[in-house]
Amino acid sequence: MYKNLIDSRFHSYLKDDVKNKIYYLDTNDIDFSKRVDIIVKINFLKAIINNDAEKITYYEKLYIDTISAFTDNSFIEPGESFKRSQQDYLKSFREIYINILENGFDETKGLVPVSPSGVPLDGAHRIAIANVLNIKIPVIELKNLECNYDINYFDKKTKDDSLIFNLVTELAHFDKAIRIAIVWPFAKQKDTSYLEELLNEDFIFSRSLDLSLNGINNICLACYEKEKWIGNYKNKWDGSWGKSKKVYSDQEKTHVVLFKTHGIDNDILIKEKFRQQFSGLKHCIHMTDNQEETLGLVRCTFNQNSELILNNIQTTALKEIIYFLDKNKLYSENFVFTGSVILGLLGIRSFNDVDYIVAIGSTKSIVDKKLLSNSHNHYVKNYNHKISDYFIFNSLTFSFLGVNFIELNELYNFKKNRNESKDKDDIKLIENFISGTYGIRFIFLQKKRYIIMKYKHMVGLMYKKIIVITKLLGVYNILKKVKRNESH
Repeated sequence: MYKNLIDSRFHSYLKDDVKNKIYYLDTNDIDFSKRVDIIVKINFLKAIINNDAEKITYYEKLYIDTISAFTDNSFIEPGESFKRSQQDYLKSFREIYINILENGFDETKGLVPVSPSGVPLDGAHRIAIANVLNIKIPVIELKNLECNYDINYFDKKTKDDSLIFNLVTELAHFDKAIRIAIVWPFAKQKDTSYLEELLNEDFIFSRSLDLSLNGINNICLACYEKEKWIGNYKNKWDGSWGKSKKVYSDQEKTHVVLFKTHGIDNDILIKEKFRQQFSGLKHCIHMTDNQEETLGLVRCTFNQNSELILNNIQTTALKEIIYFLDKNKLYSENFVFTGSVILGLLGIRSFNDVDYIVAIGSTKSIVDKKLLSNSHNHYVKNYNHKISDYFIFNSLTFSFLGVNFIELNELYNFKKNRNESKDKDDIKLIENFISGTYGIRFIFLQKKRYIIMKYKHMVGLMYKKIIVITKLLGVYNILKKVKRNESH
């Protein structure tokens, strides 16, 4: 009866002796954690409608990446579809949108098959369009059939940490009920199986990190940054170490678990059940309380280089960076820090200058125009991406305590492209740092860069003193004119 309304792949699930429920589905009732690809389609379509070129670029790539995972990079859609290439998908999506925008949905022409729990089995593009247009869509419920195209699905299919980071970020932005649980090393859990059992259907995805005590301290900063007891940049968050030492255990993993909340009372109950294994001690698990906290942890724990970054962030350097923002009354979201700042932040070598990229649309809000002239925006030709890309593509940066930093690989490519004498030493330092080779050569390069930096700093101070003295003696303008004549 309904075979002409759904793809032939699902015909075997239509039984003569089973009545299939047909109804109009409000897409806001869908659990998109089981269809994260549809979130990408929704945001891609919004970018197209708003003619937002930068977001179109970002979401088109993410859209193509998810389609590639579904089709094993063949872009041949199963069933009765004509789609055989990336362009077929992009063209079809736009055509379906225009058709539904003008004509709506006609249940006599087609139905979207869904599982008994309301998860779409097909028709992802139609679901995305219905969500954007805020209209209900005709569906048919198929018995004994479920699907789960969640984060785990794409992780197993692609093993692409960058894609997973982007999908986790999209899900956490889209669904306000997404939370993160941190299972501390103190719990000595080899995996997340016990917490998964407690969370049941609300478990989404997990990642395990091998963190040092310094790494644990940094993740404690990210978890508890709003708490008064942890301190702030002015005292280098000196309250964090007390907590870090309690939750740390040598040789044990830190597990980061993504889940869906049903309210803070239920989360507290789950934490209490988990803690019962440890006589009720609080040093075994932490959970985020809201979307803002969740997004902050997503950016620093699901990044493709989270382990390396967290283990090496130096709070002394971080203090200088946040002080720079505070002193100049700057909004952190308008800046991506780069250059020697990254090397200092990760303890690769010390730094003097605070290097950064400024978001192009934010320049008018910056009072001190020297900050613009001192930015790395004029080095754009040496970067592998446009300035705007570093404020759009999450995988090009990492974020900590709300401050954005360029990815180490991006900095490495910048230094190779610019290739000044100081860059050559930094390139070697970065290579040794990533490979974990901390031998005599690494120490020598660190000391070399430190001596050169100190020398330049001393020369700069001497130059300033000479200017002051010559002005006091009344000969500054004469000497300046002589120097100008010599240069000609």
